[in-house]
Amino acid sequence: MKNAGLTRERVLAAALALVDEQGLGQLSMRRLGEALGVEAMSLYRYVANKQGLLDGLHEAVLREVVLPEPVEGWEARLRGLTRAFRDALQRHPHTLPLFATRPAVAPASLDLVDAALGILEEAGLPADEQLGALHALVAFVVGVCQAHAAWNDPELPEVPYASLPFERYPNLVRLAPQIAAEDPDEEFAQGLELWIAGLRARLA
Repeated sequence: MKNAGLTRERVLAAALALVDEQGLGQLSMRRLGEALGVEAMSLYRYVANKQGLLDGLHEAVLREVVLPEPVEGWEARLRGLTRAFRDALQRHPHTLPLFATRPAVAPASLDLVDAALGILEEAGLPADEQLGALHALVAFVVGVCQAHAAWNDPELPEVPYASLPFERYPNLVRLAPQIAAEDPDEEFAQGLELWIAGLRARLA
């Protein structure tokens, strides 16, 4: 098999397509080489090793984050950036574990982190609190996306919340109608507004 005009971008695009279709656990240099029609060893010209490939996947997803047009006010800018991040993650749910376990090292990752830190600086958050605030926000977005992706699993058992014994689970029974009507987009929006409200209170 020949090199077939490979580039790093083409290798990462093929890796992302493979993960989207088969899951992160199925990604290997051998399978990726087969998908590209090349020998696995030829891929090491573009990614140093499996860890480099995973970092590249992280980068490929974040390249899809479309930074919103500049708007006035840190809250509006933060909403736009966070929603754009979530949109990219939702398109590639099998890559979510990477965002819970790997640091930002590629330019596309660093661009997003830098933009978010700039918003927190604009908001007036002290420098020694900005990283903690950003980590909490990223954990919220990634965690919500992971939960929503899991809820789409048809093999998950249904929990009859309304039929649970009220004496033991009064709050779950009370909220059973809301749980049944749960909307991922609305839940994400509510969670984001709570995070922003917390930051606003911290700045007051």
